[in-house]
Amino acid sequence: MKRGLYKSANHHYSAAIEESRDMLVLYTNRALARIRLEMWQDVVDDTTRVLEYCEVFDDCYTKQRDLCYKALSRRGQAFRALNDYVEAIKDLCQAKILYPDQEDCQRLID
Repeated sequence: MKRGLYKSANHHYSAAIEESRDMLVLYTNRALARIRLEMWQDVVDDTTRVLEYCEVFDDCYTKQRDLCYKALSRRGQAFRALNDYVEAIKDLCQAKILYPDQEDCQRLID
């Protein structure tokens, strides 16, 4: 990722997920690579998986705030790119609740 090799990063994150499906950070990292590759629906799928897991097993988003913030903001970006502005605003507003001082979400909302 740091070197800008997003296709390679996507491939390696996918391989890592095959080995450890419960390591949620891999999904948000792969989502970031997929944002760079403009694979919007795949970003939505990865981040939704993280958020659904947290909703069921962690009593919503506060237990793993950092992870859920990343998932919500990345999914919001993907929805925005897919022209689904209602869902994008919902995710970005939810992310802003987790970290009110983050300016990235407010910038995307505006």
